[in-house]
Amino acid sequence: MLEDLLMDELFSGESQFALDHRGHAVAVVVENSGPISTTVRLFVGGRLVDTKHALSTTVRLPTDLPGPEGPHRIEVKVSLSLLGDVKACTLREGPAQLEMPRLDRRS
Repeated sequence: MLEDLLMDELFSGESQFALDHRGHAVAVVVENSGPISTTVRLFVGGRLVDTKHALSTTVRLPTDLPGPEGPHRIEVKVSLSLLGDVKACTLREGPAQLEMPRLDRRS
């Protein structure tokens, strides 16, 4: 019983990242429920646009952002440890890559 509680505490948690990109609020929420149960959600302007369940240590979430010249493609890349902890969260548009700041206090 105690071991289960310790494992739940070790593997559970939520990490949040956000960035204002070209006037759009882009946010990522990573929910870690265990080493094989990590869910990554991508929000643009407060609206959920994509959800993926991590099947590897890298999760990619592509989407189009509207712009005056038409939509432009971005991709959010979340790098995970083998236990499902977030190592990095970046937003890529073409060759440009921006680190998304972490909002939560979990390290």
